[in-house]
Parts: sequence; structure tokens; C-alpha cells
Amino acid sequence: MSDGTDDAPDELIDEPVSWGGPGTSHGDDSGGDAPQPDAGATSDEEPDPDVEASAVPPSGRGTRPAFVAARAVVVLAAAAALYTVVVPATHVQRSRLATLVPTASGLRQFAKVPAHGTVQNAARTGLTDVTAAAKKTPDRTGVYSVSWAASQTSVGGVIAFLLPDAAGTKGAATEFEAHQLGTTSYAANGLHRQHAGAVAGIPGSHVATFVPSAKAPKGTPSLALTEQRYGRVVAVTEAIGTATDVGTEASALATREYALLQRQHGQVDLAVTEYPLGGTIGWAVGAVVLSAAFALLPVSWRRRRERRRRAYEEEMANRIVVKGQVIVKHHL
Repeated sequence: MSDGTDDAPDELIDEPVSWGGPGTSHGDDSGGDAPQPDAGATSDEEPDPDVEASAVPPSGRGTRPAFVAARAVVVLAAAAALYTVVVPATHVQRSRLATLVPTASGLRQFAKVPAHGTVQNAARTGLTDVTAAAKKTPDRTGVYSVSWAASQTSVGGVIAFLLPDAAGTKGAATEFEAHQLGTTSYAANGLHRQHAGAVAGIPGSHVATFVPSAKAPKGTPSLALTEQRYGRVVAVTEAIGTATDVGTEASALATREYALLQRQHGQVDLAVTEYPLGGTIGWAVGAVVLSAAFALLPVSWRRRRERRRRAYEEEMANRIVVKGQVIVKHHL
């Protein structure tokens, strides 16, 4: 017979101790002591992808002062380069042709006579090369004249033809010589050519003097013309007066013009670039704001990720998992 000790009621057997509180459950298939909380346990819940990504600390290189300054400099340099393309306005200013002719004649008879300068229509000069250049490259072609008139029979003047290149000046000069310095160029005006040659001291220049013919009306003045090439300019001088003086006067004007063309290197840029004040200020402000944002935003983003990482680590450190259930410790 049994002494009854082996037949003790089941309800007298100790049950496993469980953690109390809402969300806890008894173990059905294990015995012994209750499991102890594991502070390092992790949750079985699906982690937040954003938090997981931010949990990896980013490199701090981009937040160093040198890198911040370098980003700002790159943006400012790019803005400056783009500014020269977008903001400036370029237009042709033909009044700049006036720099190709002298402001004073240097001749005694015109000392007290004001100069009269004007931009001429390059397409109506009668010179084929000048007309063609005016149509093809108008921003690099132009004609300007200046004159001094002491009376109707005492006049001096200079005309400058600006062409796109030296080849154009050669063609224009050759055509001018053939039409304006020929033997019978002014026969219809009662003038015949008395002299032709070169202006002393001016390489490749030409000069011709025309005096009244026997059929010319009484009082017809004489005419002298010179032509020279320098750089992109064909320069012509003329003098109207007495037969004994016009050749000297025209040559004196040519010498003065030659010295001017040497100083100007035989050219002038008609294109003028302007920088609008409003557009410049607006562009500068925008460039500064953009460079500041490009330089500082990465620093702000990194600090934000760092705060999220720390918050995530703190939350994970406070989690306790017991039998698949998460218990969060609260510090009072």
C-alpha cells in the first residue's frame, strides 16, 4: 500500500511565478523559477526604417569648418560665373566710333571752329566691302565723320570706316582709291587731278589733289583727299580750299589721324556691356542665401540624425522583453 505521499493533489504543486500586470501570461510548458528580466533584450516589433538608418552615426567630415566654407565658396563661384551669362545686357553703342577721329583739326584756320561729328549709315557709303560688312556683322562695322567748316570754300574733315577685319579694310581701301583718287574721279565737278602720291610718314597711304579745270565755274575751290589703313580702320581726310593749301592741309589731318589710330590700335569695340543695379543686387542676395543654405543644411541634417540616433538608443536601452512582450522602464 502506498503511504499517500505519492498521491498528493495536483493543486498542491507550486505553479511557476509569473510577472504580474497587464499584458503578462503564465507559462504552460515550462516549470521552475520564473524567467528574469533581460535588460539587453530587443523587441520583436518591426523597427522603424528611418530610425534604423539614423542609428548609424554619419561621418562628421562634412560638418568641419573647412568643408562648410568650401561648400559656400563653390556655390558663390558658380553663382558668379552664371551671373556673367544671365544678368549683363550687351548692346551696340555706335557713338564709340567717335574715338577713331580727332576732336581738333590742329589747323590754324579751324582753331575757333567747332567740330561737327556724326555717325554715318555704313550701308550707304557706296563701298561694297563696307556695305556687305554692315549687313553681315553690324556690331563690328561702322562709319564716323568729323568736319570743320570755316566757310563754304574752307572745309576740313576726317572719315573713319571700321570693318570687322583687316581683309575688309584692304578691299574697302582699294575700292576707295579706284573711285575717289582716280584721274577723272571729280571731272563731273569741274576738277582734274593735279597730283597723286603718298603722305610722308604714313606707310601705304595715298594722297591726291584736284584743282578746277578750265571749264569749272569761277570760284570753284580745290580738293585734296588722303587714304590710309590701320588695323580695322580705313581713314580718309579731305580739305577744301585754295590749290596751294589743300594738299598740305589734307596731309596734316592724315598725320593727326595716323597718330590717333596708333593709340587706338586701329580698332574700337562697339559692344557695351551693362550690369543692371537691381539685377546685380538681387543676384548677390540670392547667391549668399543659397551658399549659406548649401553650407549649413548638411550640418543641421547631421545634428538632427544624431538626436534621433540618441533617442533611439535610449528607447532601446529601456526596453525589456519577457516571453515576446515588451515592457518599457520609466525613470521617475
